[in-house]
Amino acid sequence: MTQMRLQTAADAVRCKTFPMFLEGRARQWFQGLPPRSISSFTQLARLFSAQFVSSRAFSKSTAHLMTIQQKVEESLREYMVRFNNESLQVRDRDDKVVMAAFINGLRKQKLYTELVERPPKSVREMLDRAHEKANAEEANRLKSAQEKLRDDKRRKGADQVEARPGQGRKSAYDRLPRSRPMGGDKSWTGLTAPRARVLAVMEAGGALSTSSAFGRGQKQTGPRSVLRLSSRCGARYGGLPSPQERH
Repeated sequence: MTQMRLQTAADAVRCKTFPMFLEGRARQWFQGLPPRSISSFTQLARLFSAQFVSSRAFSKSTAHLMTIQQKVEESLREYMVRFNNESLQVRDRDDKVVMAAFINGLRKQKLYTELVERPPKSVREMLDRAHEKANAEEANRLKSAQEKLRDDKRRKGADQVEARPGQGRKSAYDRLPRSRPMGGDKSWTGLTAPRARVLAVMEAGGALSTSSAFGRGQKQTGPRSVLRLSSRCGARYGGLPSPQERH
């Protein structure tokens, strides 16, 4: 009698603690059981197994691992995760078979060549080497993305400069300092007659005289000549009338 009471008490404890290990759909199923519908833990276990027997994972053979291949757009790390999930479903795994299947499923790349030339001695060593290559692959992918972003910004800036003519970089001539015009800030009246006519009138009046651009005894090789301002125009003032002549 005492043994029966202990057994009943143990079943009650197990039934009460059972939902502590459930989550998701299993917990919802347990909470949906009608009150006082379970008389023993054995009955509860039988109902639970019947409800979720279809969710039980079936084991796969090692031959299944040989069918796993790295996809074209699949990164090395993604292939490693998928291969590991599949290998966990294989019962009585053999390390040599797992290593052969993993290497066989790799695409032709540097890691594949290295693993073939220098085969790993264990699954752990193989995964460590694969992790190193996966980290390098992700670093190169990130570097390429950064360089592409920088090149796109440079190209966009160049397009904006071309779209705004006159606002780009100035030439060396445009950057030269400009000297102030003669006469300071005064504004001068523009010519109302052609320059040739003005010079002819000034020469006729004696204000200008022409001389060869070369010294005496030198042959003139071109039609150029220089106009020399006469002393009456105040040559020492750079061609401008002297202060006395202005008045």
